[in-house]
Amino acid sequence: MKVVTLPEITLIGIEVKAHWKELHQKIPAAWEQLFTRKEELTNGTTDTYTEISVNVKDEIYTQIEGAEVKTGQLVPAGMTSLQIPKQSYLHFHHTGPLTEIAESFGKMYQWAEENRMAADEFKVDRGYLPGLPDSPHDLYIRITE
Repeated sequence: MKVVTLPEITLIGIEVKAHWKELHQKIPAAWEQLFTRKEELTNGTTDTYTEISVNVKDEIYTQIEGAEVKTGQLVPAGMTSLQIPKQSYLHFHHTGPLTEIAESFGKMYQWAEENRMAADEFKVDRGYLPGLPDSPHDLYIRITE
């Protein structure tokens, strides 16, 4: 694990707001919707798709399943845009199954705590592909101090 700085990111995608108990149903539906509409996102900057975990408030998670795009990409109807400033993150390259990504994030939080690093709930998960096969992912947790 290492600390890295990511440049500004523009993400356009499908926003999901749900209680954690509902995420296992709503997130795959959002990916399916995004992948059926991927041609509407013409200015992508990567070959993979990204999930951003924005925040948790009163056990309601806000996440966006989307594509990183160049600034100026029009936001299609029914999608949302998120501009993420340049900032520092704890980074980990995940190579296991998709079902183990949450476990990898858990290990990252543990590592941050052990190394007296303040990490918040803002996460970036890069590496999704249509059909959601197991594939390598780059995981990032925002460092706040």
